[in-house]
Amino acid sequence: NMKQHNVSKSKFNRIFVCFRGTDTAKNVVADIKAWTVPHPPVRGSVFNGSRPMVHHGFLNSWRNDKLSEQVLDFVKKYVKEMRESELEEMEENGSNGSPWPVITVTGHSLGGSIATLASWDIASKLQDMSLSLAQNHSFFAKKDDSILSQPNTIPFPKENVRLYSFGCPRVGNGPFADSLNDFVPNAWNIIHDNDIVPAVPAKHSGFLGQPFKRAGRQVIIKENGDFLINPSRKERRLRAVKVLRLKTSVAAHETGHYRRGLLSIFEKEGLLDNCDDEGVVLRESLSKGEETQINSLKLAAESLDVMGQIIMDARNDPSRSFRVLPGAT
Repeated sequence: NMKQHNVSKSKFNRIFVCFRGTDTAKNVVADIKAWTVPHPPVRGSVFNGSRPMVHHGFLNSWRNDKLSEQVLDFVKKYVKEMRESELEEMEENGSNGSPWPVITVTGHSLGGSIATLASWDIASKLQDMSLSLAQNHSFFAKKDDSILSQPNTIPFPKENVRLYSFGCPRVGNGPFADSLNDFVPNAWNIIHDNDIVPAVPAKHSGFLGQPFKRAGRQVIIKENGDFLINPSRKERRLRAVKVLRLKTSVAAHETGHYRRGLLSIFEKEGLLDNCDDEGVVLRESLSKGEETQINSLKLAAESLDVMGQIIMDARNDPSRSFRVLPGAT
């Protein structure tokens, strides 16, 4: 039941799209028997393996009951309003920059799979919107070249759609992963080191033998405050073998373990030291798992921002309490 989702806009020119997960981890493992269908719009060839394919159940959850239409309509509506407001403010202040808001898409478990599909659709729709707006200005640009450098002609930056999934199963095959990495280069998979769910569906269970492939970058977190960015193929394989043997691998999928992992990372990095009132509330929320609709959305956004900052810092400072493997970008 994906009716429990939340879309909210922020006064800081940001939009948050959050999807809930399945009721229990056992349901995820039991229902993970997957077959794939073409990712819309259908493109590529089945014969040469270039057609993007995705998990049928995940796509159905995203497209069913007009969920995708509702979310996309909301996002497009407020992107347009926030962009116009930002353009007016930039004109009044004489400032430069991009008028486009940042859209953060996130979810846990099944919600992470839906968030993955939603982020592709959101990025695609906003690029279409950007192209349409640019075409509307093309007539005036022919008469005045200076219009081309104005903020209202700036294209939508791909980096402004940010995907953070937690405990997300694999969603599609290699061509779909490549497509998502192109449309949403800011895609991150947060995975608890002992969680079995991200290891499914099995890589070999795709359409016509095409394996499932995880899109975006992986961040493996542990409850002792360590985490690993972009693990090597060998490290991913060893983790998959380990979780299949762990008796606690299903329990590790629960949101409480992810909260504790994030809290340990924040504390180990000193990000909650001498914090303000909001930081104290964040600490309490991650510890106790309070889930009021408004506060949890705000706190989730703050948690994602902190995690995003740690990831960005890791790219420039490998000497911290975690390491960045070669190839991490």
